[in-house]
Amino acid sequence: MITYPILINNQETLEFGHSLTTQIGEQLKAGFLMTDFYEDDWNGERVLDKFLPSFFATRAIKNKQEYKPLTLPGESSPEAQVTTE
Repeated sequence: MITYPILINNQETLEFGHSLTTQIGEQLKAGFLMTDFYEDDWNGERVLDKFLPSFFATRAIKNKQEYKPLTLPGESSPEAQVTTE
């Protein structure tokens, strides 16, 4: 098992990832508006580059309006859902 001390001693990066749903969705829920999106790869140096980009970045600005969740057709809005106990 590779541990943080091994990675640090070998001067390797600590890597982690998020799904696009998590990364972008949480930014939007926090009230940001996405203004740009960029994908990048290893400049063709890695086999993975043939299939998909390895990195992405978003540019977002803070929205001054209140966030309202998306309601898909056939769903009720979260504000309309009332629970009683």
